[in-house]
Amino acid sequence: MNKIKTPFLIKIISFFERLTSKPIIGGFSISDSMLQYILLGSKPKAVSIKLPPGIIREGKIIDAKQFAAVLKQFHGMIEPNDRGSSIPVVVSLPPGLVYTQSYQVPNVGRENLDESATLNLQMVSPISEDKSYMSYQVAEEMTEKYDLLGAVAERQAVDEIDVALQAANFSPVIFEFPGLALARTVAKAMGQNLGKEPSIIFQVSSDGLNLSIIRNGELYFDYFRSWISIQGNERQISRELFQTVTTQEIQKVLNFSLSRFRENITRIFLVAPGFEKDMQIFIQEKFGLTTVPFSVPSWSLTPHWYVVFGSALRGSMNRSKDNFITLSRISSRELFKEEQIIDFIVLWRNVLAGVFAIFLVLYGGIAYFLAKESVTTKQQLSIFTVSGQQKDLANLQKQAKDFNALVSTIKDVRASSEPWGLFFSRIAAVTKESNISIDRIESGSLETAISFWGHAPDNNTITLFRSNLSSQPDFSDINLSISSIRPLEDGSVSFQFSFKFVPEKDSVSK
Repeated sequence: MNKIKTPFLIKIISFFERLTSKPIIGGFSISDSMLQYILLGSKPKAVSIKLPPGIIREGKIIDAKQFAAVLKQFHGMIEPNDRGSSIPVVVSLPPGLVYTQSYQVPNVGRENLDESATLNLQMVSPISEDKSYMSYQVAEEMTEKYDLLGAVAERQAVDEIDVALQAANFSPVIFEFPGLALARTVAKAMGQNLGKEPSIIFQVSSDGLNLSIIRNGELYFDYFRSWISIQGNERQISRELFQTVTTQEIQKVLNFSLSRFRENITRIFLVAPGFEKDMQIFIQEKFGLTTVPFSVPSWSLTPHWYVVFGSALRGSMNRSKDNFITLSRISSRELFKEEQIIDFIVLWRNVLAGVFAIFLVLYGGIAYFLAKESVTTKQQLSIFTVSGQQKDLANLQKQAKDFNALVSTIKDVRASSEPWGLFFSRIAAVTKESNISIDRIESGSLETAISFWGHAPDNNTITLFRSNLSSQPDFSDINLSISSIRPLEDGSVSFQFSFKFVPEKDSVSK
């Protein structure tokens, strides 16, 4: 039976999934020097394009016109055969655009968490609420408190990127930051091997240095230092300056971990394309920590793609499970619902148009067939003689007379019998109106009192039922047995009525 049933159920599930129109969402990464896109699923693709210098600086668009031109070119590289299509994406913003803050709030319950978390984030934010997008996610829930990670981005800068993407036929579903996407990639790749102890993710990218703390698969801390802030007025960054800054930033993260978790970090995941070996030796000698160059050969991706891959992972997950930071006007779930509703409407518009076309062809064929049959029938009727028609008419008149006599007999019998059908239709209407469930009805005939047992959601409903029953002219002598009112296990109340049913003559004759 299973071999027969399973494929059938799979087809049914697949059919309903198509009707609900589940969009495919790719990952999209923006940095000062590059745009990247990854789409997972049955037809995966990975596309990137370099940005000319000066278009984006520390996360902000400097040359909007040239940025728009690059976005249109990038769209054509992703969808060369459908340049007008909308491409839904989870966008990883430039790291210099986002400020993150780890903080704690008392455990006041999930229903009050949002208000408490938002208020505390507003207090530590370097940007005022009306000029920023703020969001948070739960890193860990404990009995006394919540560990939270908050993020803040300048509203105008995010809106400019959003407008530019939409103008180039990209549809941003979610905005996040690189540290969050990279932590998701590490957690996905390591799985159970990640362990519960805190680890550092140290990334060296074209934008600068990014340090994160991941624990129990969740991101607890994220910090970014741009090359511009390190270089200052110098023309280039020397090896000594780079090592000094690296030492300082790693020490800050270690101090944070010790103060927050009361335990030392022993492992660093290193994402430094091109000079992992030198960094690994330097960090191990300086701090004595296990430094692991992070790579996932099974994915066939170089470290340059790990951030955008993390965003693509978020795009492929169920939106009901997406409780991560979202730096936009509305949450990721609400954005996704908007996209899904639009796709659903378009899908069913096409379905209805197709059904209408099928019915139009079908009715046209039926009309042609009936017109042809009408001509054939008229030709066949012309064969019969007038005498034959008169004989058929006489037979029909006799049959009509017999039928009318039978109807009259049935009417007389019905008038002389007790109108139980009328009773049940009346009592059913009153119980339905009063939200009453019938359990049992007993009576020998309508001439004696009728006993009625039922149950209702509460005592007020019983009172309403009695009032509605009293308003019916056919019911009289209505008595409620107070002793019969008993609460039931499901919260409802059982009761017993007795009454008489004397239908009006006009009602019986109908």
